[in-house]
Amino acid sequence: MSNYTHEISIILSKGLIGDTCEEDQIRSSKVVYAIENVIEEIKSYFVIFLLFGLIGKMLEVSVCIVTLTILRTWTGGTHMNTSLGCGIVTILFYGVSVFAGFISIPCVLTLILLVIYMFICVLYAPLASVQRPKLGKERVKRIKVRAVCGVILVILMYVCMTRYRDYIGRVVLLQFMDVVVAILISRNGGNKNDEKC
Repeated sequence: MSNYTHEISIILSKGLIGDTCEEDQIRSSKVVYAIENVIEEIKSYFVIFLLFGLIGKMLEVSVCIVTLTILRTWTGGTHMNTSLGCGIVTILFYGVSVFAGFISIPCVLTLILLVIYMFICVLYAPLASVQRPKLGKERVKRIKVRAVCGVILVILMYVCMTRYRDYIGRVVLLQFMDVVVAILISRNGGNKNDEKC
């Protein structure tokens, strides 16, 4: 993440929890990490809504955003080394999800991917991130439960929102591939680059 985002996050965290950086480093780093993520998400979604709104695909991209947010929030995935990289990949992700109409994923395949994704959540959620502070066992267990509930919610969305099945299916396929890549990267020693996303 960019330096100014990190600096803003530190200032906001001090405003929220006081000047306890020295006293409670773990708590402070978690708050800073959360604020950094919120700032980056706001920047990305502003650009996405602007771009897709201008071309009349606001509803479609909204369905894709909800689907990805439900899946990725509790599991994670791969990360880019810069905010610009994250933004470009995010726009490309939603671009493929919305405009790749020639890619139609069969219902059975999408549901199979979601069931496999549920098992991945139980085994691997949350995926490690360079910036994420260490989590306790109880917190990890709660994240796994929420991840599985999220997958169940996406299955219900997929079954009920027939008009948007293709969009949801493409998001599921892309996120599934992203999580598999992230797992393979972490099993092979992780990202050797010291830069942060």
